[in-house]
Amino acid sequence: MGVLDSLKAGGYKPKASQDGIWEPYTGVYKVSWDVCRKEIDVKNGNVAYIQAEWGIQECLGGMEKRTSKYADFRKRYYIEGDNAEKNMQNFLDDAFTFGIDLSNESDDTFEGRFSELIGKQGYGRGWAWTPEGKDTAQQSFVLQQEKAAMKAAGKYKATSPF
Repeated sequence: MGVLDSLKAGGYKPKASQDGIWEPYTGVYKVSWDVCRKEIDVKNGNVAYIQAEWGIQECLGGMEKRTSKYADFRKRYYIEGDNAEKNMQNFLDDAFTFGIDLSNESDDTFEGRFSELIGKQGYGRGWAWTPEGKDTAQQSFVLQQEKAAMKAAGKYKATSPF
């Protein structure tokens, strides 16, 4: 029996390559805070920002986690330039949602506590949206308290990423 006969006997059906196909996560997830660091955007005028990333630990409802070399919820930037105060409030709120209160820190000691966020578990809800004038969906997500995440999780059916 040749290779093709063997594949046919085993029920093999060809499928299209998924390489380069990306689909935003839609659902509710238990996530871990994986990255929290201060960066400087040299290309855009030395603007400082805090970069954060979260990884899916468990799907509570919606699209299942897929294997990827990239962070699941990649890079949220809390920029210190325009809207610095609002961006910092958002960062402090996200950290507090994960159980770390950084609001009583001074500017000098603030960064030293970022490591406390790494590995912390929490919840997030993801969805897709397509900006006006674009044809590619973007990933959006919000961090949530457990109670809100559990309530939202019941509204999603489990789906495969492809």
